[in-house]
Amino acid sequence: MKTVPAKVWSEAKLYAPSVTSELLQALMKHHEAIESDEKSSLLLTCNNQGSALVSFYCDAVDKLPAVFEPFEHIPATSQSLPRGVYSTYELLGVIEYLAVPGHVWFVFVWLVFPEENANYQSHNFRTMSSQPSLEVYETAERVRVEQSDLLSDVEGLRINNVIQPMSSIGIKQSRKVGGNPLGLEEVGQQCMSPPSVFYDRLANLAQGFW
Repeated sequence: MKTVPAKVWSEAKLYAPSVTSELLQALMKHHEAIESDEKSSLLLTCNNQGSALVSFYCDAVDKLPAVFEPFEHIPATSQSLPRGVYSTYELLGVIEYLAVPGHVWFVFVWLVFPEENANYQSHNFRTMSSQPSLEVYETAERVRVEQSDLLSDVEGLRINNVIQPMSSIGIKQSRKVGGNPLGLEEVGQQCMSPPSVFYDRLANLAQGFW
């Protein structure tokens, strides 16, 4: 087993629904940038309350990595994780701190389901991958909004789109150490969860985070 340095640059921002289109356009520029930088990773999550962008850079840098500059001009409503260098342990501590017993919290697209309340949640989750496509992203978002509007009377329901870019560099690197179980071609891609449904009968889903 190979190990990697534990210190990473990271930040997390929240955005209003009105800038989702700008975020998706910036995402396309990010796809281009990561084809020459193998250290970056991000997760973009969109729902009716807004979007969460979590950025990681596998190096202890002291300034914004260039691969994330396409998002820099888009105004955020808040910064849930301050920009800086963290250890993996510290990042896990942030998640643990935001997880409150008796609630379901949507934290950086990781979910925490407390055991004592586990019977009150339902999670419908699916994924797909494709090459980068603004048309695909915008279509998935349009469908998510339409479904959310149709089900707006269901208390506690949240429908989310989650996009995670993958560079051809990462896929090539995986082949060097044994290949990837998905058999992905060595081209830029994305792993999307379109639209995933989270439902809590107590209407506590994502309470406080958004």
